[in-house]
Amino acid sequence: DVYKRQIVEGVKSCPDKIDRLCLNVGALGKCKMHPCGATDAVTINALCHALFFERLMEAGKLQKGSRIIYVGSEVSHDIYSFSGLLPHYYGNFSKKHIEWAISKNFNDPLGRVMPVRRQLGDYKNSKIIAQLYFAALAKEYPEMHFMTISPGAIEGEDGKGTGFTQEGFFPLNVMMKKAPKLLHYLGVSHTIVPAVERYMDGVLLGEESKYKSGAMVMSSKDGFGKGLFFWGAKGDYSDIRSEVKYLADEDLAAETAIAVRK
Repeated sequence: DVYKRQIVEGVKSCPDKIDRLCLNVGALGKCKMHPCGATDAVTINALCHALFFERLMEAGKLQKGSRIIYVGSEVSHDIYSFSGLLPHYYGNFSKKHIEWAISKNFNDPLGRVMPVRRQLGDYKNSKIIAQLYFAALAKEYPEMHFMTISPGAIEGEDGKGTGFTQEGFFPLNVMMKKAPKLLHYLGVSHTIVPAVERYMDGVLLGEESKYKSGAMVMSSKDGFGKGLFFWGAKGDYSDIRSEVKYLADEDLAAETAIAVRK
């Protein structure tokens, strides 16, 4: 498989000692299946990162005290500004959903007439799986520091959105190409500067991160200006695991890690 070959070769080319690892490769996927039995979104956003980490460990290139940052996404929980386009799980994701999230394309009655919902459903599942996998690693490797950090929704700096969202199905691709500022005015997105700021504590600054290992740092609840629910993907941020139960479930994370390795 081309992904696996590239990852194996990539590990060989990495420095012998790594103290900061930021895993930022990702894509929406095209609602296809990979030969390994996972959706293309899960393969790109979860399995490849997991394989890269595991091979780096086997090669002895990740050291005690290393900081590993997985670039997560706000779509791993419900965002109400994206209602309709993005499936909502209402806090309902458990062990029985792991195999489905990995090996089945998202599909529901609305998704059958709105392909972008299926695409975002696959992407949502891929981010849940990956974030839980890296949360499990925080328990497996207490001598290292693991975090998921989301940059939030980024408008792009050229008035054309980002290449990432332009890979989306209609209407997401048109919206981010023609009117990326619209999401800013709706309180959903921000520019690249606050997005980068989220990574400073996690990746570069200080001997220790201000967040515990396993943290999932994303936009805080901002609904109605009173923190009642997750509206957009911008603004103040925090470790949201206390607000999304399945992201804080250590047993679920451990079971997810088993499935990912399988």
